[in-house]
Amino acid sequence: MTATTSPDFARIRAFDLGLRSRVAQRAPTASGFALRFPHAAFWDLNFLYVERPATPVDALVAEADAAMSGLAHRMLVIDEPPAPELLAAELARRGWAVERHVAMAAAAAPPPPPHPLPAAVEVAPSELVVPRRIGGREFGFDEATITAVEAADAAVGALAAERGFVSRAADGSIAAWARLYTDGVLGQIEDVQTLLVHRRQGHGEAVVRAAMAASRAAGHELTFLWADADDFPRRLYHRLGFVVVGQRWRIRRVAPS
Repeated sequence: MTATTSPDFARIRAFDLGLRSRVAQRAPTASGFALRFPHAAFWDLNFLYVERPATPVDALVAEADAAMSGLAHRMLVIDEPPAPELLAAELARRGWAVERHVAMAAAAAPPPPPHPLPAAVEVAPSELVVPRRIGGREFGFDEATITAVEAADAAVGALAAERGFVSRAADGSIAAWARLYTDGVLGQIEDVQTLLVHRRQGHGEAVVRAAMAASRAAGHELTFLWADADDFPRRLYHRLGFVVVGQRWRIRRVAPS
């Protein structure tokens, strides 16, 4: 990443944090702000957002402990710039897990697929509830986490004009899905997932393409998604015309007993 934030990433970050701050309770802290959501098992709405990562490590850990008191985890979220490599390395030595996520923006309409894809259609978001529960169990989520995710989804979806897209298996069941959020200007493709038995059949690509097309048709100025920096879906998104415009670090651990 460059030393300055790209204009696209600045817009994505404002959209993302603005939406989260409307769903969760936001409180200022010494290094940034903390978000707390009633369902503590949902990590993505219970974290310390660090705007000043130069804060001494011990002070930052103490701040996270105070801000996330009563939760079973601690999580720091840091957007580049500045890059928090030294902080991440020190916390990794202390047993924290370090993840890097990238914000990817659609630079253009995707090229035609190299082979025929399954059909993808728009559905009411309520149709995603059952397959997403199945997907959560495939990821190893317990029932408390699945309940927390559903509560967060409902809150976010209500604020972000959620739309759902699915690709179906031959028996009519939902094989893959994606969701599209918007504020009327930006479109975020989120929660792209294919059930295990239906993977490597083009269902995931089909729903991403459908969400991209819907975002373009709605006139969104920017369509984006988040991806794990080191996971294989990033290659699919790159092939569909997405480019990396920013990077986010998530540094987390189980709370001390």
